[in-house]
Amino acid sequence: MTYFQTQTRQSHVIIRTMTEKDIPKIGELQKIAFLTMAAKGVCWKPEQLKIHLQVFSQGQVVAEYNGKIIGSCSRLIIQLKSEYEEHTWKEACGDSFF
Repeated sequence: MTYFQTQTRQSHVIIRTMTEKDIPKIGELQKIAFLTMAAKGVCWKPEQLKIHLQVFSQGQVVAEYNGKIIGSCSRLIIQLKSEYEEHTWKEACGDSFF
């Protein structure tokens, strides 16, 4: 697990690699942060986040403050046939499963 720490006088935030244990907390955070998307059911689903960890674990990170997940980021690296090849989000990320 990778940890990066940022500390100010008032706060202590840890940026670290996501674990499978974090997935339910990320789901709850997304429901709060992305109300419209959550209502449409387009936030990350637990099975998608599990695949993200399997495919590119070092690209999945969370921000933690006082033991609580306050942010997350799912990154991926793709290679297109042509640098400027037209594509959709679903094509580029395997319909959110990377």
